[in-house]
Amino acid sequence: CVTWINAFATLTGMLWPLVAAGLAMTAFVLVRWRRERNRLLRGRLALAVLAYFLLTATMPLVGSGFPVVPNPGGTGQPAWTAATGLSMLAFILLAILFGRGTYCGVICPAATYWSGLGQHFIRYNVRSQRTRRLAAITRIALLVLFATATGLSILDSFRLIHFSIFGNDPAVFFSGLVWMTVWFLMLVVVPFLGNRAFTRFLCPMGAFLGSVSQAGFFRVVSRDPQRCLHCTSHACSSTCEVSLDVGRALAQQGFLKSPACVGCGNCAAACPDGNIAYDNVFTWLRRAARGRTALPGASLPVERGA
Repeated sequence: CVTWINAFATLTGMLWPLVAAGLAMTAFVLVRWRRERNRLLRGRLALAVLAYFLLTATMPLVGSGFPVVPNPGGTGQPAWTAATGLSMLAFILLAILFGRGTYCGVICPAATYWSGLGQHFIRYNVRSQRTRRLAAITRIALLVLFATATGLSILDSFRLIHFSIFGNDPAVFFSGLVWMTVWFLMLVVVPFLGNRAFTRFLCPMGAFLGSVSQAGFFRVVSRDPQRCLHCTSHACSSTCEVSLDVGRALAQQGFLKSPACVGCGNCAAACPDGNIAYDNVFTWLRRAARGRTALPGASLPVERGA
């Protein structure tokens, strides 16, 4: 079984499958990009495609020294490396300032796939309250496994203990199993669970950055919560890639701050009144300059131009 996992992970990490998959995914993204009129969403789509070919597709060429892989073990090297440590710190900072979407909506190769072809499967998303609770439970479980594998890898790097999984570094084995094997296998359940099934239930890096972002500035906000209260279209919720009940949160408290939000931009683009915007460190600084500060996550009216 381990041999098959290693073989599959090697295949999906080779240059030609990554380039071929990227070209196919980009074709769908370009179709959507030409049709989309929301400038913020168009910008995110362009950045996601650029990031895929600059960061993901080139990984086989630069090897284990690749400096922009924020998941320990993701380069095939133990968790304790300068490149991985610096990239983790950088993505933690980005998550605090701009939300989980800096990784899940741009840098992660899934952003290119789900922003193109995956949009056609949003209608299959399972949206029950039970499913949301299950996603929250699996996020916690994956975080524990992620932290455990990373911790064991770091301890082994410092030779404080010796621990391996079938002869592999714990972080390397965990990364190969989750991102290079399970991620691809989860594609077959898309027609049953909908868009971003892996992101919602099984992505440890997304769960980690989502948790970190809760202490930061990013949130989805309503310019006028009363409009959301009386809205009957529910377009923001029905187009959400991760099936969050955006409309309910905006109507009740004027903002949504969730560890599951990937900043896809669909809710803002779908809102018939143009009533949805995003808060981040820049909007917070603008309010601070006007003397209207608030702690991240607190309820605060948003200026019309935000």
